[in-house]
Amino acid sequence: MANDMANVIKFYSENAYNSTRKLNDLNLRIFEIFTSKQAEFLKSYVELGTQHAEAMSKARTPAEIIVINQETVNEVSKEWMNKLREVGEMLTDIRDEMFSIAEEAVQYTQASAEQTFEAGKKMASEAAEKIPHTMEKASNEVAGMAKDVAEKSQPQHQSRAKAANQ
Repeated sequence: MANDMANVIKFYSENAYNSTRKLNDLNLRIFEIFTSKQAEFLKSYVELGTQHAEAMSKARTPAEIIVINQETVNEVSKEWMNKLREVGEMLTDIRDEMFSIAEEAVQYTQASAEQTFEAGKKMASEAAEKIPHTMEKASNEVAGMAKDVAEKSQPQHQSRAKAANQ
């Protein structure tokens, strides 16, 4: 009976630990991904800024400056949009993995609840089986105590009766 409940608690604890560990690993991976992408964005920004500065230093006319600015904006837009798409795909993968972990945890919780219910049902039926025996034992003890009290009080009643008759 107690062993069944211990097994349920152990099952639930192990699965809760596994889910927590998976979420922790995922959070660490998310941090690593975002840190890496942030470094890529910063590096890209610096490189494009350097390229733009070089190109601007070579420009001779205002028309060349306008063309260089347009090319730089187009290049930055394309590169950053590609990086943002990559991040979006990574976030989708992360979301899917989080849902997978959550679904797994729900299954563990349902299984634990079912096991808890079954263990509780077993404990209740075992307790119900013991009730008649326990009631009989208690009744016998009460009857024995009542008999003892009656036997002990009988000499007192007899002595009072003799005293009253005299």
